[in-house]
Amino acid sequence: MYRDININLLNCSTDKHTDEYMKNVLLHGFVPLTVMATSITSRSATLIDHIYYYGGNNNKHNMKPKSENLLNGITDHLPNYLLVLYLS
Repeated sequence: MYRDININLLNCSTDKHTDEYMKNVLLHGFVPLTVMATSITSRSATLIDHIYYYGGNNNKHNMKPKSENLLNGITDHLPNYLLVLYLS
């Protein structure tokens, strides 16, 4: 299920609600894969588009998640993507 929550993860060290949110995400085993700003303007940069990975407790596959942002000139939001690579 996809949820658009628009929490700026760059505020973890300055906003207690964002810090609490991230602590809960990590506590439940989710790893944030998007760690760079995803919305950039001439006045601000925010990380509001999140991708998380949960490997699970019984993961029998050798998987490596990879997430990045793409640069474009169409919008101030950088498209981001997730690849799950299966390693042999």
